[in-house]
Order: sequence, then C-alpha cells, then structure tokens
Amino acid sequence: MEFRRSLLKAQQEAMPDGVAVIDSDSEFVSYNDRFCELFDLSPTVLESATIDAVFESIRTQLADETSIEDVIDQLEVASGTTETSELRLRDGRIFEWYTTSVDGDGGPTFGRLWLVRDITDRRERQRELELRHRAPEEAPIGITISDPSREDNPLIAVNE
Repeated sequence: MEFRRSLLKAQQEAMPDGVAVIDSDSEFVSYNDRFCELFDLSPTVLESATIDAVFESIRTQLADETSIEDVIDQLEVASGTTETSELRLRDGRIFEWYTTSVDGDGGPTFGRLWLVRDITDRRERQRELELRHRAPEEAPIGITISDPSREDNPLIAVNE
C-alpha cells in the first residue's frame, strides 16, 4: 500500500497540470503542488478546510465569480462522466478544468479526479494566429505569400 501511495504521489507531482482527488464526501484526499500553485493555496488549507472554503478561496481569484458554479456542479455529476469547463482569473490567466469520476470495478463511485491546466499561453497564440490570418483577408489591397524554401517558390496564401 505504501508503494502504491508513493507511486501515485510521484505521478501527480510529475504532471505539469494541477491534480486533485475529491472523495465521495467532498474531502480532498490527494493533490499535487501544482494544484496549490495555480490557485495560490496552502497545502494546509486543502488538508484542513472544507471544500466550500477551498472553493471560496478560488472564487475570489476569478474574473467571473459565478463561473466556479459549473465546477461545483461537477461534484454532483453521475459516475462515468467527464466534464470540462474554463475558468478565467482576474490576473488574466485562463484555466481549463477537467473532471472525471473515480469509479470502482464493481460500480461504486469513490469521488472525482480534477485536472487543472493553465492554457493562457495557448489562447494567446490562438488569438495571434487568428489575427494574422484575418489581417490579410481584410486588407484593402491584394496580398500574396510564397514559400521560397520550396521548388518554384509556390504561392501558399492569396487574399481575395
């Protein structure tokens, strides 16, 4: 049992995402340091506070404090389900929140696994790519782009 616990902790700490496991009584039974870092939570808070207190701490960091309601609702979602939502923080960060039920082989649900990923950089790159794509399309002049690294320098983009 000690080996399994140690292995689980090592796996959680090796992940770049925040990880938390909440049991069927809504108690935090496992989490990694990244989960604490993402939400600026002290491990003692996760070990001693109620889940409501943890959510309240997270709620104060959100751009839209009601967006945590989707995450809270996921605690009640039926076993065998997976849910995702997005949280935007006041400091500009964007988190993708993923949750799935932790089900036993015989059917009992033991709780939920949560993964939290900071997707701020990915969203910024998406926005930049969309802007770069949209700018030539909206330009009042003709624009062509060729690829000089390919044979015959073919055109790879042309606006209307």
